[in-house]
Amino acid sequence: MNRLLFLFLAISIWGSITFAPSYASFISIQRISDPVQDTLPENGAWDTTLVFPSVKALLQADARKQKQLRDWYGKHKEEKDAQFLYDSLQYSSTDNFAVLMYKHLLRGEKNAASIGAFAFAARISPYPGKARMEHLLSLYPPALRKNPNGQKIAGILRGISANEGKNIRRLLEATVIRSESGSTQKLAALIRESRVKVLVFGGSWCKPCRFNDIEIHHAAENWVSSGIQIYHFSLDRDPDKWKANKSLQSLGAVSWLVEGNFNSPLAKQLNFTGVPQYIVVDKNGDVLIDVYNARQLIERIEQIRKARDI
Repeated sequence: MNRLLFLFLAISIWGSITFAPSYASFISIQRISDPVQDTLPENGAWDTTLVFPSVKALLQADARKQKQLRDWYGKHKEEKDAQFLYDSLQYSSTDNFAVLMYKHLLRGEKNAASIGAFAFAARISPYPGKARMEHLLSLYPPALRKNPNGQKIAGILRGISANEGKNIRRLLEATVIRSESGSTQKLAALIRESRVKVLVFGGSWCKPCRFNDIEIHHAAENWVSSGIQIYHFSLDRDPDKWKANKSLQSLGAVSWLVEGNFNSPLAKQLNFTGVPQYIVVDKNGDVLIDVYNARQLIERIEQIRKARDI
């Protein structure tokens, strides 16, 4: 449990930022006594209150932080959980870097160079959220919104939450899933009894999926009374790799293999391009949430709980 608690603290603290006029101040990581964890670089996290004079200065700062993490990993890569911690910190750092980039672009000049930086940030992380990203894009002159980078950003924005509002009852009924014992059933039958279903799609190769699952399950402790149930599905092409992946066991969760993986009716019609992917469905089969970032998932579920009083 020490490692799970450490990871939750690290992600929660580093992820407690929003793309808004004010940003959370940096809080030092609360360390837990552990030989590997205690060696993590003190200044490896982003201070999201920083203001950079230019995109170049931000990129230089990012390069220094990445070097710190690489150097740490080089010294500790043979130790237990070092790879997991390194991947986790890299993933969290990417989201925080994107927020700093958006923050800089929001107050900076709206020119060809900055919209190129915007396109880069949009590709690496959608964490600031679709509405905020749309607002930033709207601040650019029409000519820049129509240039290649502007079109790239618009395409990314169209893909975010594109399935929300769709009814996928028939897709769920057409999607076949397999248990570790080899038995199969329709996905719709597995989730039928739940009021609100959180469908978590991952794979054995997916590094972010492992620590995202921890964050989601911690948040889900508050969802049980609301009738919200989490279901895990793998899009692995190799069943043996799916069975060998035991990362969910410590959470008391099980995973089902989606027959056809990315060629399954569900994955194809909902345009899955990778994992993690999170789809939240109500009892009627309507998609309430469609995101691929765990923090956005948690925030959106909490918003729905308040709005619907569930």
